[in-house]
Amino acid sequence: MTGKEWLDYLSRTLRSRLCGGSRAARCAVLVDGDNVPPRLTGALVHYASSFGRVTSIEVFANFASTHAAGWSAQMKEHGVIGFQHYRTSNGKNAADTALIVRAMDLIHTERPDHYVVVSSDSDFSALAHRIRRSGATVHGIGHASAAASLRVSCSTFLTFDELSSLILSTDDAAATDVWKRPPSAAEDRVLHALIRLGAARLWVDISKLGQELREASPTFDPRFYGSRSLGELCDAIDSVEVDREEASPKVRIALSTRNGSLRERKTKS
Repeated sequence: MTGKEWLDYLSRTLRSRLCGGSRAARCAVLVDGDNVPPRLTGALVHYASSFGRVTSIEVFANFASTHAAGWSAQMKEHGVIGFQHYRTSNGKNAADTALIVRAMDLIHTERPDHYVVVSSDSDFSALAHRIRRSGATVHGIGHASAAASLRVSCSTFLTFDELSSLILSTDDAAATDVWKRPPSAAEDRVLHALIRLGAARLWVDISKLGQELREASPTFDPRFYGSRSLGELCDAIDSVEVDREEASPKVRIALSTRNGSLRERKTKS
């Protein structure tokens, strides 16, 4: 981390502490419109809003091309901002460069807490690393064939098929995050991660569990299992215990004894 990047990170941390951590999380969405199906815009908006207040959704593309023509209706329906960039020469994509420049502007001005970068281009790997060094979280979305270098550079990564699997609801009374898979479907992944962390007997910070899960599978997201956070997901898995008595929650594999597990003893008491 360079001196300037370190100052950016320190400034962000100090502002958060001085504000008591009360500022609502903000999310910026940057879309490579030349390589993203416009039909996914609704699911994309829903996904981005789960991270906090979406400050902007910006699409960079050559809208004069046949492939990007479908963005017009989506921009009107979802309030997406479009930036026109003509292809100046064969093999050169001006939209990619514009997206990177815009991301760097945001790092030094609005400083979002989350970035959703929608592209399958491995050239964005360096951008993902730069955003993460600034202290923000990068959520990548792209084709299943996206390069491994891009997937691991992002904090999380979803394929277009996984994004499409979100169940969108227009009912205000419905939960904001509605997903297909039950929490029990994530149990094996969570338990294996806890075993690797040595949490069969010892408590570990839940943040370490989240990091271990993402390193094992960049596409892992607790919201795919009906949970708004990793802590909520662990609460829903009977074989995992969560201790919230300290400032940072801790987790471990549930211990079974003659008197029942810790979870059962707490319930009885």
